[in-house]
Amino acid sequence: MTAQRPPAVLYTAAFQVLTGLIWLVQAADMPSGFMRWFLVWFGASHFVTAYGLWQMSEWGRQRALQIAVLDVLGVLQVLLFGQISPYGALLRLGMPLYSISVLRDRNLRQRFN
Repeated sequence: MTAQRPPAVLYTAAFQVLTGLIWLVQAADMPSGFMRWFLVWFGASHFVTAYGLWQMSEWGRQRALQIAVLDVLGVLQVLLFGQISPYGALLRLGMPLYSISVLRDRNLRQRFN
């Protein structure tokens, strides 16, 4: 089954796992119980998205696209308010833009069930 998964899907799923781990680490540093649970839930949703991509499910592909668009919007908001340099924004936009371009590919989309 692994041979049927394109490398782009594996990269995107690995990025979702890494992002989920980052949210879980940030949740451990939160003093507030509500924010801690929110970040744990957000990190768990990244793990579920990675599982959906691993299973080549259409819902996983759509969820990964939604997360990538939200990541792009978040970086643009920070860039517009001058809280990050343009070079830092380019680094943070790399994987979300890659995810959007790869997961919207017509040939790859047909492989999802």
